[in-house]
Amino acid sequence: MTGTFINVTAIIVGGLLGIFFGARLSDNLKNTVVAGMGLFTTAIGDGMTRHETGPGRGQRHAGQPQIQIAG
Repeated sequence: MTGTFINVTAIIVGGLLGIFFGARLSDNLKNTVVAGMGLFTTAIGDGMTRHETGPGRGQRHAGQPQIQIAG
């Protein structure tokens, strides 16, 4: 639950910083920051995917949620 509060606080603080200081930043810097966040998010997602699907990870362990995709 603590992680949720930290996440909510970080989002609110980041949003307020963007509102107050965003107009002072150049469009080039804004685009660079957004691109950097996208690359960071992609890298984290890729690392998490590789961790979950690595060797020996194919078995489902007790207590893990199971996701089924119909189709």
